[in-house]
Amino acid sequence: MNAQVKELLDKIDDKYPQSRLDKSRRKWENLWNLNTPFASPPVALHRGRYADGAGHPVHHTPDDRRKLLITMLDDIVQMGDIDDDYLPVLTLDTGAYILAEAFGGEHIYMGDMYMIEKFLETPEDVKNLQPFDPDAKHSYMDMVFETLRFFKEETAGRIPINIHTPQGPLETLGCMWDSNGFYMALLDEPEIILQVLEKILVAYIWYIRKQMAIIGPEQCRNCFAMSYTHRPFGSGIGVGEDVIATIGPDSFSLTLPIYQAIAKEFGPIFLHSCGDPSQQLPVVMANPMIAGIHFSQLDAEDFMPRITRPLVLHSRNDWTSFEQFRQYAGVAKQYNMRSAYQFQSLGNYMQVGADRFHYDTKLMNELFTGIRRILGEIYEKY
Repeated sequence: MNAQVKELLDKIDDKYPQSRLDKSRRKWENLWNLNTPFASPPVALHRGRYADGAGHPVHHTPDDRRKLLITMLDDIVQMGDIDDDYLPVLTLDTGAYILAEAFGGEHIYMGDMYMIEKFLETPEDVKNLQPFDPDAKHSYMDMVFETLRFFKEETAGRIPINIHTPQGPLETLGCMWDSNGFYMALLDEPEIILQVLEKILVAYIWYIRKQMAIIGPEQCRNCFAMSYTHRPFGSGIGVGEDVIATIGPDSFSLTLPIYQAIAKEFGPIFLHSCGDPSQQLPVVMANPMIAGIHFSQLDAEDFMPRITRPLVLHSRNDWTSFEQFRQYAGVAKQYNMRSAYQFQSLGNYMQVGADRFHYDTKLMNELFTGIRRILGEIYEKY
């Protein structure tokens, strides 16, 4: 083990004693146990100098991986004095769309982001897409595997590691296929969509399973990358599908066999979407395999009144003000929602000037103090 890595892990152990870990775990377990009364919402502030959507950390070489690991551990140490409900974990972000490379997409690292060029233009291109070959060279996935192996070896089991979560099969197809053809096929040729989604599903399941095997059951966590929050063992897996904000419920319903297969393989689904996917709420309510949602840009009043069964709700990521949060948390309490709160930014807190990769721990502590005060007023005790 690298001496600097060991020193940082020792500091994390000091800042997160077992009593603190147990206290936070109880809150997350209560949140995800849909059969128990909900007590109080967990709160987690984003750790990491990389803001989702702004850039993906480079980890092409062993030196890159060591620098990334040290940066991630140092971020946890620097934030360790803030008494939120965060549980230390290594979260690898290699972007959302990397599975497309496995089917012929050209991989590009540009502007600090891992991207894929669209390469399907016609229905014939889609029909002729070859099945996933696990034995072929997959540059992006292999890079993730090597990084996870490095993290596991360097940390010697002393800190959990999240699997890297790509976007789900439908979103993956959307980044492979010319947009006009993709949306027209959803309406006019749904059988083509299902056929190719089944091919992507094979790659998706293989990719998740491979990561789990590399990390090992003791160290592996299934948190969805965009939520920065803890998932108790056995509570399922996160699936991100931003595209559901741009399609109708009928189109989403046609693809449900794919998500049923994911849930059968990994447990209940935690569904993420940016944008406004509120038109999908009837579909969500009708499918208990979806155990939680993260609609990261909606205000509470835009969707909570339409929640008709027990469901875990992870809040939006970015907030404009404390008053916006007060309104959101008040609506959640009014409707007795099983909610967790996460913060990537709030007004001028956390993001400093034009540098989205710099986080000021003093400002973050002020943010958390304000949030905790508001929750205390709403829940009377916190």
